[in-house]
Amino acid sequence: MYGGHKLFVHLCLLFNMFLKAGYLPRALMQAVFVPLVKCKTGYLADINNYRAIAISTLSKLFESVIAKQVFTYYADCEKHQFGFKAHHSTGLCTQVFKQTVDYYVNRGSHVFACFVDYTKAFMTV
Repeated sequence: MYGGHKLFVHLCLLFNMFLKAGYLPRALMQAVFVPLVKCKTGYLADINNYRAIAISTLSKLFESVIAKQVFTYYADCEKHQFGFKAHHSTGLCTQVFKQTVDYYVNRGSHVFACFVDYTKAFMTV
């Protein structure tokens, strides 16, 4: 943020080399996971009272640059995505799912669904 124009130029050159070579150094991909307390007044020995955040080096900046370019260029490709998208909630996804199930059930079809709970994904990875 405070690096100035020269830093931006060097980062741009570095990121372009990553893309052209199709290679990211292992050190760039490393991250440190830090546990954060969800409820400070809760039971601190309970593992469910923590969530993990990843502190990384330049990879977060590199990912944000790539994401901005991808979402700008492919703005329409994500119109059916609900998770990890700004200004979208699971409520909208649930409504679409219900309408889809109703559509097929009302026409005499069977509907099969599989749900995966990722609430503790960081605890089991």
